Amino acid sequence: MPCCCATNVKAAFVLGIVLAVLSALSCFNIEVSLGKLYLYFDKGQGEMADGMIANGIIGALIHCILIFGAHTRNKTAILVWMILAILACIGVAIIAILGVVALGGVSALAGAHAGAAAAGQVAVFAIVFIAFMIGIILFQIWTIIVAKNARKEIAAEYQFEILQEAAYPVIHLQK
Repeated sequence: MPCCCATNVKAAFVLGIVLAVLSALSCFNIEVSLGKLYLYFDKGQGEMADGMIANGIIGALIHCILIFGAHTRNKTAILVWMILAILACIGVAIIAILGVVALGGVSALAGAHAGAAAAGQVAVFAIVFIAFMIGIILFQIWTIIVAKNARKEIAAEYQFEILQEAAYPVIHLQK
């Protein structure tokens, strides 16, 4: 039984909504200043902002497949989402590895030119970056496991319905 709902199908539905909202929020730059939350589109980066917006919208649409599959109890839709989620995990892992390599190079340059304090700041950022990426991957893997269990629940319900119909056939009387 999942931690947040009565069944894995309901948990997949809730997690799909959470992931869709998080993907949609990634379209915005979020800034917290003096206890106030500001959401705005990043207009200063040009193509980078367009890529973030497109990535957020595509991610939300992909997670809507999980919402649809859980809501309609459609095993195929959940399977499609699982495949796309696995590909997304691989993509996040690649980005994390490239980010660590890039931060290692920046740390070396900062240590050589700006001193130990700048290299320490880059190291702290690298640790936070790695922890964030690992968190994303683990949450996605957990959701994939919940979706896999939801598919098993749907299959078990379907098998139960078939067995029930076989045990208690419905006889239709004709006039």
